[in-house]
Amino acid sequence: MSEGVTFPVNLTTEVCGNLAGGTTRAAIWESLLLAGMEVDFEKAAGVPGLTFTVSGLYAAGPGLTNETVHDLNVLSNIDTYDSVRLYEAWLRQEFWDGKFSLRLGQMLADAEFFVSDYGGALH
Repeated sequence: MSEGVTFPVNLTTEVCGNLAGGTTRAAIWESLLLAGMEVDFEKAAGVPGLTFTVSGLYAAGPGLTNETVHDLNVLSNIDTYDSVRLYEAWLRQEFWDGKFSLRLGQMLADAEFFVSDYGGALH
């Protein structure tokens, strides 16, 4: 593995069951795999402030909503169609010691703009 190149992997799994209501009683298992590659070009090639990120999702397993409940409100945050999908792919260049950056590509709005530095301080 080259210095400055990492391969993050996150697997989320859950078992859910419908004990009452809906159309049938059942338990399901589903998972969501998030895997990707991150390149820090300063460490890998000596280019300061340049980073590249690409990641994809693979969802597997039947959703409890579609299998037993048949509701419009999905019961699980990882419930989706079983398929491989591009999650993020972007190139970022930082300038002036990280005070300004330019990012191009496909990125998630909630990962950048819906995060609060002050949310943990609220009680």
